[in-house]
Amino acid sequence: PQQKQVFLAEFQFYCLKNNEFIYALKLDIQKSGDTFKEFAKNNKEKGIVEEFKTTDNRINLVYKGGMLSSLKNRVVNENGELFYGTLVSDFWWDIGATPSAEGNIELKSGKKPEKLLKRIIDMATNENDIVLDFHLGSGTTCAVAQKMNRRYIGIEQLDYGQNDSVVRLKTVLSGEQSGISKSVNWQGGGSFIYTELLQSNQNYITQIQAAKTTKDLLKIWNEMQATAFISYKVLPENINKKINDFEALNVEEQQRFLVEILDKNLLYVNKTEINNATHKVSEYDKEMNRQFYNM
Repeated sequence: PQQKQVFLAEFQFYCLKNNEFIYALKLDIQKSGDTFKEFAKNNKEKGIVEEFKTTDNRINLVYKGGMLSSLKNRVVNENGELFYGTLVSDFWWDIGATPSAEGNIELKSGKKPEKLLKRIIDMATNENDIVLDFHLGSGTTCAVAQKMNRRYIGIEQLDYGQNDSVVRLKTVLSGEQSGISKSVNWQGGGSFIYTELLQSNQNYITQIQAAKTTKDLLKIWNEMQATAFISYKVLPENINKKINDFEALNVEEQQRFLVEILDKNLLYVNKTEINNATHKVSEYDKEMNRQFYNM
């Protein structure tokens, strides 16, 4: 029995090491499409291996009327160690919690581990595919996509300071070794481009939230009447007629009121407004937008 266990261990090690050269013949193809079944039927008596090209340009190897499945598809590489994988269920107990030092991000309970994103991206994409994350946060998705040789687009409205996605991705390009870096042999390199939306009403919201006194807020209100996009439901002259009522509110209430009357559909400058002198868009930014939108 001991010799048998040693043999099995050596055999398993041999298979793992040579996984790309080992195949299993799957004869049960009942769930395959009719075109493949016909191809496999014609192959059955030939005694040779043939290639079947799928509609999405994948190559399946057919032999004796069945499909050859590579052991390579069953082998998982984690931190440089090879082992046999199993079919993934909807309970991923092996992922674990996010390490506190991963990606130099301090949101210990507010971000997903790179290992989780690696599994999802690995299941759903191939190299050079585009990964989209429109709630980017601290940038875990794009960090993992960069390490896995995927292209990516990330969108985020909030600024997370030192936990910001731009900061995170710069450390990724420098070759940081946290997260999945070792398992994918990440050595750094590559590039990314980021742009920021030009603020319109959002600029006023930032000013309003930073204001400390009624005097500051009244000054902002005067500027808003000249250049802000105020809700169509609001008539500024009616507010000015009852400005004493506004001044009677506490500062927090005044802030809420001014934010509320801004048109939230115009927080940022629209492309159609790029030449409006009020927004002071530089010629460099105008040219970049022309190229981006193919104008």
